[in-house]
Amino acid sequence: MTRDDTHAAAIRLYEVGSRIRSLCEGLKLVSDEGPQCNSGLVLDFADVIQTLASEVSSVGETIEKAGQVTAPPATAATAWLEAIAAYIVARTISEATPDDAPNVDELTDVWCVAMDKLIDLPAPRHADILYKLALIEDRFEGGMIPDDYMAAIKADIRRLGKLGAEA
Repeated sequence: MTRDDTHAAAIRLYEVGSRIRSLCEGLKLVSDEGPQCNSGLVLDFADVIQTLASEVSSVGETIEKAGQVTAPPATAATAWLEAIAAYIVARTISEATPDDAPNVDELTDVWCVAMDKLIDLPAPRHADILYKLALIEDRFEGGMIPDDYMAAIKADIRRLGKLGAEA
């Protein structure tokens, strides 16, 4: 990952923190009637993401100005990081929502879709295949793994195997 890729990922990560805050407001997770989920936990998570983004940025610019900076187009590595961040955000919000909340099913669907997108992306490294497998194992708890998930994992192994053989 180049310095520009790292900076672009940091900008996008900071923007994810901002989107979490917007999502909380948009889903009315924080409202006058009280939270429908543990909004404090979600907002703390947003702060952690934004702090991490600030630390990741190594170009000396103030990352708080990320809204004024146009990030370069995503590379495969930044697309992978963005997909992981989207999954973590969606899963965290879903798990922080009480089971009896009216939007709990919708929030579960959101993290499942985010996971589907993550599994579909080519894994940049062998370790990322293991990450995918851990997510699959957690979601399906020993049940049947969908064929498209297995196809994605096999494609990752083949592709990374060829890259290793060519190196």
